[in-house]
Amino acid sequence: MRPGLVVSDLDGTLLDPGGALSSGNLMAASELAAAGVPLILATGRSYYESRFVLDAIPSCPLVIGAAGALLSHAETGETLDRELLEVDLIESITRLILEEGHLVQLLQDRSATEEDYLLVGTAAPHPTMDWWLELHDLASHRVESLEEVDLSHTVRIGVVGGPSELEALTERIRAAYHDRLVIRHWQGVSERDDRPTYLLELFGHGVDKWSMIRKVMDQRGLVPGEVVAIGDGLNDIQMLKEAGLGIAMGQANDRVKAVADRVVSGNHQDGFAEAIRGVLGS
Repeated sequence: MRPGLVVSDLDGTLLDPGGALSSGNLMAASELAAAGVPLILATGRSYYESRFVLDAIPSCPLVIGAAGALLSHAETGETLDRELLEVDLIESITRLILEEGHLVQLLQDRSATEEDYLLVGTAAPHPTMDWWLELHDLASHRVESLEEVDLSHTVRIGVVGGPSELEALTERIRAAYHDRLVIRHWQGVSERDDRPTYLLELFGHGVDKWSMIRKVMDQRGLVPGEVVAIGDGLNDIQMLKEAGLGIAMGQANDRVKAVADRVVSGNHQDGFAEAIRGVLGS
């Protein structure tokens, strides 16, 4: 029985280690469309950070972005649903991060604000942040403080740093706000292999890819057993666990593989294409 929906992560899953969409994975996405099975993306990226994939896979109808905080129309970028951070929480956490000497990156709902990032503080941007903004042609605005700033469209608080640079800050935030936030500190995409980049990402309590997938399922009249989820990261665990078929990439860590029903090759070997052909029985 073919699924009613396939949901795929991007980085580490649909994209290869260099962040590109391989011809093999692109062909597999076309085969899925030809079989009449919708493919939607569920990624930590925002809509505009995912545009190059959407341009290559025009059959994709929806994007779950910002790790479940945003649901966007794939063709227009219109925000269809969102999970916002509380303004008082943004203000207090931003003050804490600024005390530690970091630049705060507030991801905005661009559908409402016409900008992707509000950058707060006087610290120099991390080189990876500058590279990321330029790579995806993202709109940003910089302020020194939050005075008279509209925070009502903020879906994520972020900080970028090098190895071990954000550990103390992460623990300080965890101790103070663990019951009000989803907190992730992990290695992110970098422009250079010899310059690893780490991210601290903060979302509203309960924000998760699977929570937004459930909303899509309700709209389409689907149940979990009709959904296939493919991923490799810690923010994919819930969707791999709850979907009717959860498929982990070969390079995923043991925590991710432990909740999956199936493990395929790594993203350097077109594991996504292997997963799709297994689902289609081809």
